[in-house]
Amino acid sequence: MDRASVLAAIIGGLGFLALASLSLLIGRAGETVSPIWLPNACAVVFLLRARLSNELPFLMAAFAASLCSNIVSQLPGHVALLFTIANVAEIIAVVALTRPKLGVVPDMSRLHDLGRFVWAGGMIGPLLSAVLTMPVMGANPAEIQRGAITWFLTDCMALVLIVPTALLLIDRLTQPARATAVHRIEAAALLLGGTICTFIVFNQTIYPLLFLIPPITLLHAFRLGSLGSALHVGGVAMVAAAMTWAGYGPIAISDGSATAHLHLLQAFIAANFLTGLPVAAVLAGRERIVNELEAGKRQVDLLADNITDAILRYDLDGVCTYASPSVREVMGMPPETLVHEPIGGRLRAEARDRIMQAMGRLLTGESDKERVTYRRFLDRADGLPAFLEADAAIV
Repeated sequence: MDRASVLAAIIGGLGFLALASLSLLIGRAGETVSPIWLPNACAVVFLLRARLSNELPFLMAAFAASLCSNIVSQLPGHVALLFTIANVAEIIAVVALTRPKLGVVPDMSRLHDLGRFVWAGGMIGPLLSAVLTMPVMGANPAEIQRGAITWFLTDCMALVLIVPTALLLIDRLTQPARATAVHRIEAAALLLGGTICTFIVFNQTIYPLLFLIPPITLLHAFRLGSLGSALHVGGVAMVAAAMTWAGYGPIAISDGSATAHLHLLQAFIAANFLTGLPVAAVLAGRERIVNELEAGKRQVDLLADNITDAILRYDLDGVCTYASPSVREVMGMPPETLVHEPIGGRLRAEARDRIMQAMGRLLTGESDKERVTYRRFLDRADGLPAFLEADAAIV
C-alpha cells in the first residue's frame, strides 16, 4: 500500500464525512432518505481523476465515513449499515462502468465517454443502490416504492450534475484552452443571461414557461461547448431548487406533495442536462474530426509541396483532378495546365497508346500497379529529350 493511496484515503474519508453530514443536515427532518446526497458524486469524481494505484483504502474510508454519518443522523444500526453498503456499491459500479479500465481517464466532451457515464451514473449505479436499500425503506409496498424512487432520483441527479461538470472543470484547469477576451465576455454574458432567464421563469406561475429553458441550454451547448453547457445546467439547478424550496415558481404551486415537487424538479433538471451535454459532446466530436482532417491535409500539402516526384491524380474518366507543385520541375510545365485535362492530352503519340493500355488494365482489375517509361511532352530547354518513369495505381 503506497503513501499516496493512504493519504487519499484519509483526505477522501474526511471529505466524504463532511459532505455526507452536510447533505443530511440540508435534508428535511424525519425523512429516511435525504433529498440531497453529494458525497457519492464527489467520490466518483475523485476516483476518476486521482489515478490511485490502490483504490481499496479510499473505498474503505468512504465506507467508514458513510457509516458514521448515518449513525450520527440517528438511523438504526441495520439501516445505517445497509445505506453504507449501498453507497459504496454505487460508487464502485459507476466508476467501473464509466472507466473501461484502470488508468484510462474518461473525457466528458466525448459522446462515447459521456454516454457511458450517463448509463452508469444516471441509471445502473443509482438503481443498484436503490434496490439494495429497499428492505429498510418502509413497512408496506407503497413506502418501499416511494423511498426507493426518492433514493434513485436523489443519487441520479447528484451524479449527472456534479460528475460531468467537475470532470470538465478539472480538464480545463489542467489543460487550459486559449480563449480571447471576446469569448470570455460572451461566456460570462451567456451564463449570466441563462441564470437570469431561469430566475424569471421561476418567479412566475405559468407552467409552460418551463419549456423556455431547454432552448437556452442548447444555445449554451452551441456557443460554449461541454463545459459551458454543464455550468449552465448547474446554475439552472441551483436557481430552480432555491426558488422551488422558497415556494416560488410553477413547480412549487403545482398539485402534489413535497416529494412530488422534488421529483418534478429533478426531472426538469435532468431534461436540461440531456438537452445540453450530449449536443455539446456531438459538436465537440465534429470539431475534433474537422481539426484532424485539417491537420491531415496540412501534412499531405507539406509532403506534396516538398516532394521531388510529380504526383498526378486522375478520376475514373481519365481526367486530372490534382497535380502537385513538383510537376513544374519534373514535367516542365505549370501544374495548372494538367488539371481538368484528359490523361492523353499532354502525351506524345508514341506514348499515348501504352499509357492508355496501362490505365485500361488498372480499371479492369487485370493489374493493381503499372510502370511506364515514356518521353515527356516538352523537351528540355536545350532541346534534348527528357524521359519519365511513371508508377500508376488505383487508390
